[in-house]
Amino acid sequence: MSRKGIIQDNLTKSDPNLKINQVIEEKAVYRVLGKLTYRLTVCAYCYTRNMVKNGFKTVYIRDIPFNNKPIILQIAKQRFLCKACHRSTIAQTKLVKKHAQLTQRLKFSLINYLAQDLAVDHVAQKLNVSPVSVNRIVTELHEQWIPPQAALPTHLSFDEVRTTQHQMSFLAINAENGDLVTLLPDRLAKNIISHFERRYSLAVRQAVKSVVLDFNSSYHTFVKRLFPNAKIIADRLHLIQMLNRGINQTRISVMHQFNWHSRQYRLLKYYWKLYLKPFDQ
Repeated sequence: MSRKGIIQDNLTKSDPNLKINQVIEEKAVYRVLGKLTYRLTVCAYCYTRNMVKNGFKTVYIRDIPFNNKPIILQIAKQRFLCKACHRSTIAQTKLVKKHAQLTQRLKFSLINYLAQDLAVDHVAQKLNVSPVSVNRIVTELHEQWIPPQAALPTHLSFDEVRTTQHQMSFLAINAENGDLVTLLPDRLAKNIISHFERRYSLAVRQAVKSVVLDFNSSYHTFVKRLFPNAKIIADRLHLIQMLNRGINQTRISVMHQFNWHSRQYRLLKYYWKLYLKPFDQ
């Protein structure tokens, strides 16, 4: 059997609903063109039996390399439309998880290499994926196997901190003693929510009484979801910073209304610290 035939036969056996139309051997990659379709009768949203086929959506998925050449699956997935609730559903295959771009067997192969204590860069090069993808899969596995934590501090504080490559990371600390609770590599709401829901049970999260936030963050949009009984408290440091900024902006605005040779201009420019002191001082 030819190399193209082996690839086609392997994919067809993996999912009978996947029809392979063509396998193209390019200079640096095998490109597999296929179509995924099947019969769907019940809507996953409203559970009515009123589904119709509604075109295709093309996705690109990376599979295990063959003869040291990457395999790119260019799959036209069937789109289904519910005539009752007007919501769409895309055909799914056991080859790859929903919204993922790497096949399951590629992930399993990656895990197998990591179990042999190989470097991340070496595994990424061997499977023709990026080191970022390898680290992401390791993080997913880590999250799955971490048991729920026993407790959280009664009072939490959320903030951002600049980490490697000038990226802003999410920081959660104990608001009473400053101990680190968690540090996440980004500030995406979905990742923060996933972290706390996976690590801590609802009972543990319900015991949190307050969460301290700065004025500029969007964390308040999901704090109540994660910590139903917690009060949101504005961070005093950020409040003071905002007041100082507002006073300085007002001082500069008034200062520019005078001639720069005038006494009023000089008083506003050179004695700026005076305007930040308490009134009785």
